[in-house]
Amino acid sequence: MIFVSNLIQFFEKHNRLCWVWIILMFIGIYFQMDHFRFQLLPNLTPLQYNITTAFPHHSAEEVDKTLSLPMSKRISSLKAVKQIRTHSEHGHSKVEILLQSEVSIWEFKEELFQLLFETKDELPLGVGTPKVQMGSENQNPFFEFTVSKRTNLTKENFSFLINQLKYNLERISGVTEVKKIGDSESFGLVRLREELLNLHPIKIKDIELQINSAIQAGSLGKLYDVGRETEIKYGPEISSLDEIQKFPIHLGGKKYIPLEAIADTTMHQSSLNQIVEHGGNESVYFAIYAERSQDPIYLSNKIHLILNDYDQSIHPIVYSDSSMELTKQLYQFSFFLFASLLCALIFSYYLYKEWFPVLCLLFSIIVSLVCFFHLMNLFSISVNLLSISGISVGIGMLFDANNLIYYSIQSQHHKETVNVRCVTEGLRNVFISLFCSGLTTMVVIFPLLLYAHEWRDFFYDIGLSIVLLIFSSLVTSVTIVPLLFLTFKPIFNDNPIHQEKDKSQHLLDSFPFPALKNLIMFFCIAFLFFIFVSDRSQEQFHIFPKPKPIGKRIHVIPKSTIQFREEKFLIKEILNRLNGNHLLQNILILPQNVHLDQLDPNVKAVPFVIKWFDFDDSEKWLTEVIQLISPNRWQVEVSEIHSELSHSLPFLPVNKIVLLHEDWDQLNRYANEVLHSNPKEKLGGDFQFLPLPITMKVWKSKIVPSSEVQPDIDDLERNLLYRNSPKYLGLLGKNNSLPLYLSIANRNDAPMIHPFSSLPIFKTLAKEQIFPESLFQMKEQKSYSVYQRESGKFYLEWRGNLGIEKSFHAKKKEGLDYYINSAKKETFDFYATLLILLVCSFLLIYLALVGIYESFYRPFLYLSISFCYFLSVIVCLISLIPEIHFGHYMGLVILIGLSIDSISLFGERWELTKEIHDNCSRIKSVFDWLRKPILLNFGSTFFGLLPVVFIVFPGSEFVRAIAVTMCIGILNSYLFVFYLYPKIFTKFFGFPK
Repeated sequence: MIFVSNLIQFFEKHNRLCWVWIILMFIGIYFQMDHFRFQLLPNLTPLQYNITTAFPHHSAEEVDKTLSLPMSKRISSLKAVKQIRTHSEHGHSKVEILLQSEVSIWEFKEELFQLLFETKDELPLGVGTPKVQMGSENQNPFFEFTVSKRTNLTKENFSFLINQLKYNLERISGVTEVKKIGDSESFGLVRLREELLNLHPIKIKDIELQINSAIQAGSLGKLYDVGRETEIKYGPEISSLDEIQKFPIHLGGKKYIPLEAIADTTMHQSSLNQIVEHGGNESVYFAIYAERSQDPIYLSNKIHLILNDYDQSIHPIVYSDSSMELTKQLYQFSFFLFASLLCALIFSYYLYKEWFPVLCLLFSIIVSLVCFFHLMNLFSISVNLLSISGISVGIGMLFDANNLIYYSIQSQHHKETVNVRCVTEGLRNVFISLFCSGLTTMVVIFPLLLYAHEWRDFFYDIGLSIVLLIFSSLVTSVTIVPLLFLTFKPIFNDNPIHQEKDKSQHLLDSFPFPALKNLIMFFCIAFLFFIFVSDRSQEQFHIFPKPKPIGKRIHVIPKSTIQFREEKFLIKEILNRLNGNHLLQNILILPQNVHLDQLDPNVKAVPFVIKWFDFDDSEKWLTEVIQLISPNRWQVEVSEIHSELSHSLPFLPVNKIVLLHEDWDQLNRYANEVLHSNPKEKLGGDFQFLPLPITMKVWKSKIVPSSEVQPDIDDLERNLLYRNSPKYLGLLGKNNSLPLYLSIANRNDAPMIHPFSSLPIFKTLAKEQIFPESLFQMKEQKSYSVYQRESGKFYLEWRGNLGIEKSFHAKKKEGLDYYINSAKKETFDFYATLLILLVCSFLLIYLALVGIYESFYRPFLYLSISFCYFLSVIVCLISLIPEIHFGHYMGLVILIGLSIDSISLFGERWELTKEIHDNCSRIKSVFDWLRKPILLNFGSTFFGLLPVVFIVFPGSEFVRAIAVTMCIGILNSYLFVFYLYPKIFTKFFGFPK
């Protein structure tokens, strides 16, 4: 091979220049550090978008008809949309968009925002601005911390420091949002007493306007005099709560009454702010959201630096830091790298019995890693949770090519001294097998990187990292190892390596292969029998290992109006169930589904969430908490907190049946029939969501001939709305401004209320009292708390065992439709796609080997052997591994390359011994040379992977699956190399007996 000769001659002639290039590669790492990117996750293409829109004071049914449905119909016209769902509840609409797997995100976003802009004028009055969010709504904040309210600071200084801290955090580059809740901000509440208000001829709107005018101030302009300038300004009539109580309310004519005669004015703190607790202390909670493309370690360090500046004053306590997930993975990678190199080097020294080969291999691997990191920058691969998985596995494979070339050159050295010809012949003897092995592994992985499917972005960094590592190893093995030989010209022992009888050689020489032929066949048949006869779990095959939650949340929602004191007592009882302050630090209590920066003047019990990360006996504590909460007064739901890696999964197949119908009430009736037909344990599942039925009163105006008793609809609306949603009036005071709200007090014993009425008395246009029943016809009808649609039809989703669809066949005539998503079918389709890609890969490998060997027959035989080896490893995996997923497939793909390496290496040695006509002698000659490089390759890879297999870290399931598969494959390869290869080559390429 002319290329190999020219390469070695170049190394000999320009030896120092080559070393200069290597030194520059190491120096280049320093200058490339600025371009070296750390990310929590790669830039995955978001396949889900959520559009949330507020529509205050409208029922779920109204939101569904007038907002969610029209918006979903317009959005469904976009080409990239695969599925669209809507979720409508009181005052809120959410549209979930699922995209096709291969779309242009930029085009979709441009079309979406243009469509939202065009539909702005078509939406009903009062609709808020639609907000678009990429990905799932349940994404974890990047960073969470709390500040205890137990401090010696004054309230004003504490609030100042809290707001200053928030301001400084928002200035960090890469931070998109900082949410804060729990600050000790107070607000003033003017609560109109309806029983007293009804005694006076004044409407709520008039009171609101008078108070608004009284708290405002403004400028009347400037006066210019000689030598000076004067500005005239009128001040507010009200500047404190004491003044507002005495504020005169004008009733008309010359009549006035003080506000305290019809209202109570008090200062409060919102329930949302008082409910935040961490470590058993009332606290202020901060949630920091950041761009996914930013360096998480850099962002975390910047946040910690700012928090350290406030450590002496308000003592921030970090609750969660997403960058720790990447940091832990980096520590795991460093440990695996060190352990793998150590194990492989120890094994190499055990076989070589010299230090030069060990140091030579170590230096070559270090250069391989340097080359790999340069390639990572070139291909814009960041160090993230996914690429680290590929790097961890690839480390164990770096020894293969370097070991083989080193051994080949050292074997050639025993025939002649170390010179250009010796190194050239040593490299030429194994170059084809090395090239075939590296090319095979890369070609098998390429279809996974190029084929358009939902998982391509997720596995892209893993696959490309392995490809670049193999390429780096191939390049450095044919350059660094020969260069070290030519530079140092080592002197070895006189005894040839292939004549040394080490322990492994004695073991192999004495191994009774013919005697075990029948035993091996028996085990193979037993494996197959075990697979087909035994009751294998249907859940054995998965796309990805089921993500394990890192924590849980308990969602607690009051079923009725409950006093805040009762809610605080419940929280205290829950925290008392914990023993030890270190466990209290793990518990965080927050409001549920609130805008954290918006002051909510609610003083009643509010929905809250108990959040914690897993600790010892956390399941026992969870059971006690659920038993403690009364189901009659509180609704309880438990959800899981997943890691950032789990959130990045494109999808996990689940068994589900989606029911579709034009009538929401009819669809819920069908669902309840299914639930009542059999117990849930027998059904093996449940509906993911069922709405709560509610009663809706529809008012229709009566014809009233007298204009004096015409109802004041505006007064009625305010009377009802302000009871649950106080009206913001403005800021009271100049320096320490106090937010002021207006509400209607709940009536307990109002003597002037009709005994059968549950509605308030309101005013006519003439400001006279009137009952709603006298002017309106009230018709009750059934409605629901939530309405949800899919592609225009109402839908409900069943999660669990399939089979209940049989009960829906008869309902199809009544308009019911459904479709089934089977996890088993989706998994089968996924692996069927992988099988097709694997066949394409084998075809590409065959064509490549045909070009290398200039033969159609030899590559076909090589691939046939490799395919049999592939099947044998699959049989072992199915028999031994209870849960098989894509990580095992990646291990199988890598093993194909290793098998081609051993086959081509055996074939080359077989061709070099063709002058030996006795097949037994020929096999012995081949193994005399081949035994040690095979042991070195398999042993260094096997022992390099052992730390990954036996040392289990959280989040290492995927990389561990690759390592386990490769270890099983390496053990299988011994049988193929030392028993089947001689039989096959003797039969197809040997001399006839």
